Amino acid sequence: DDTLFDVGCGDGRVLVAAATRARCRVVGIDVNPERIAEARAAVDAAGVGASCTVVEGNALDQDLAPATAFFLFLIERGLKIMLPRLDELGAARVRGGGAPLRVVCYLYRIPGIKPDKIQWVTLSDRPDAKYPLYAYSFPRPTATAAAAAPDAAAATDEAEGAAGGAGDASTHVA
Repeated sequence: DDTLFDVGCGDGRVLVAAATRARCRVVGIDVNPERIAEARAAVDAAGVGASCTVVEGNALDQDLAPATAFFLFLIERGLKIMLPRLDELGAARVRGGGAPLRVVCYLYRIPGIKPDKIQWVTLSDRPDAKYPLYAYSFPRPTATAAAAAPDAAAATDEAEGAAGGAGDASTHVA
């Protein structure tokens, strides 16, 4: 059974989609009380409150150990701050016999780390625009190599960015 943590859950649309489409347990976390109110209203309106928990606060102050997957809508600074926790959580999952931790970032890459996959999506309310989703798994197979050569990972990120997502998958999201 999957448990998705949506850090920076905003209005709760990912919470509702995950609970209804993937039928997984979902925890949304946001620091903004107005966004938390919106997320709770969306969860209630969709009738998925039994599988969703919405928490107001800093994700780093929460127990993240139950997560099997993360959806992160954070700027690069926030992603950098989350990185050590993701490394710890992924390593703990694998040591305990579990599968690697899966992480999807919306709009922003985790600085210095090459994503496992990039997928471009369009949103139903903005059909003329494409937005990137970056998929990662933790523990990172190259975590030691990336730490030893962070400039190489950054150069890879820059080269891929210059390619404009050529060859990446594209999907429409309602």
